[in-house]
Amino acid sequence: MPRSALRLAVGIGAATAALAGVGTAAAAVTTFPGSYREGPTLSVGSASGRVWFAAYALPTTGGDPSSLTAPSRISGAKVVKGNLKSVVTTSLGMVGRYSNYRQAITGNQLVIQRGDFTAFHGALGANGRVGKLAPIVNPPHPIMDAALVGKKLVVIGGQNIVVCCDPAGAPVGLGAVQGGFANDVNLKRDKGGRLWAAWDGYAGFGAAGTTARMQQLNPTTLQPIGAIQVAPVTYAAGDAPNVDLICAATCRMVFTKGNSVLSWKPGEAKATTIVRTTSLYVGAAMTSSGKVVTAYLSGNKLQVRRGTATGAGGKVKKVTLKTGNYGNGATALVGSRLAVGMAYSKTGDVWRAVGTMITLP
Repeated sequence: MPRSALRLAVGIGAATAALAGVGTAAAAVTTFPGSYREGPTLSVGSASGRVWFAAYALPTTGGDPSSLTAPSRISGAKVVKGNLKSVVTTSLGMVGRYSNYRQAITGNQLVIQRGDFTAFHGALGANGRVGKLAPIVNPPHPIMDAALVGKKLVVIGGQNIVVCCDPAGAPVGLGAVQGGFANDVNLKRDKGGRLWAAWDGYAGFGAAGTTARMQQLNPTTLQPIGAIQVAPVTYAAGDAPNVDLICAATCRMVFTKGNSVLSWKPGEAKATTIVRTTSLYVGAAMTSSGKVVTAYLSGNKLQVRRGTATGAGGKVKKVTLKTGNYGNGATALVGSRLAVGMAYSKTGDVWRAVGTMITLP
């Protein structure tokens, strides 16, 4: 899902021109058209026979950042023998100030929100293009994620969380359960058709008590079902998690605490530590059988772990990254491969969006 703020980029010292799998052939990294003045935030998805990488960030021109709007682009690529080929990139125009307004990919739909708060969605086509954009009525500000409920597109976002829309076309507020300012807001459905939201409830700058939260929603009315579910993890002042919601038969959160990556779902007495020390958490996904797949940087390695149902254990594939700085990752599971998108800068001044496909270990 799209990140609400720039993840800390990390420098990598491996002088290689591509990702090289341990015990496998090298997998090429694709650099998508367009440059950015800061690390672009990415959304990754799969639809219409292509893998999609959507990116947005501040423009590379100068000026007062508060008055600038962010260019947005989406690239659709075919996967040929494990590599991204036949890339088609579309400019989506100006999206929003700073990185607060964004795009999301759900099913075959791209959702974008512009700097004037208007929002649109369009179909991702087999030709690598985005279809005609249709308006979204009463969108939250900002949109942070979206989900398809049958043929209905549901969007979610806002630091005071709003889900839109109920059968009457009205937005539904989740302020009673959000627990602080909401960041990293996710919206997903499990195989049973249950609709879940997850986010971090930020306690505020310098304040302790931030939480990682999940809430089941009625897929028709969008009202909460049952009590808010809070991960049993304590955050010190200044620490706040990056949160991903991943689903198969059930849903669970994968989230950070400091440099560690953890997972949890309602009903579990404690969170599971997947990895204790990372340079950068990239993203997570869930296989159809319920295994948790995570991607993270450790030293000069991108590590992809196919763990158990909690994310722990399992097998890890380590691939070496080319020299540069990385941040703002996103992932999507595409068959037996993980699509990985990240912000990349060789020197830290001009940023680009890059993507690759990693076969699961």
